[in-house]
Amino acid sequence: MRAWLLGLCAAALLGVVCSTAAGEDRPVLRLTTGLVLLLVLLSPVVDFNLSELSEIWAESRYLAENVAKNAEIESQAALMEGISAQTEAYILDKAQDMGLHLSVEVTVVMGERYPYPAAVALTGRSTTAQRQQINRWLREELAIAEEDVTWNE
Repeated sequence: MRAWLLGLCAAALLGVVCSTAAGEDRPVLRLTTGLVLLLVLLSPVVDFNLSELSEIWAESRYLAENVAKNAEIESQAALMEGISAQTEAYILDKAQDMGLHLSVEVTVVMGERYPYPAAVALTGRSTTAQRQQINRWLREELAIAEEDVTWNE
């Protein structure tokens, strides 16, 4: 780019000097200097290598695909975090309604198309009846099987 700009400036300067030296009565010289300036201006187009364009195109396509993949991964991660947080809050509300004071950790996994809560770890004191009640509620409301619910005291 720098070499092209320097060449363009040099051709323009040379054209001005030649036109000034020749005077107004030499239209052929002015036409010739204008054509030389035009050739220098268009030289990047003449020297352009189509294989370089192909390489640039392939590289930009590769970068665009990577950006799209990274955006999708980040979007899925954010969606999974949101599902986890909302599910934890939902379970905590239900546990408090049942008289339980628990801490909840929800594991979210990616399904065929969408992430879903797959497992729950509950920490806190509870009776067997309360555990059965919340396990049943988790199975019915969130489709989390009893074997996917971990209790810690």
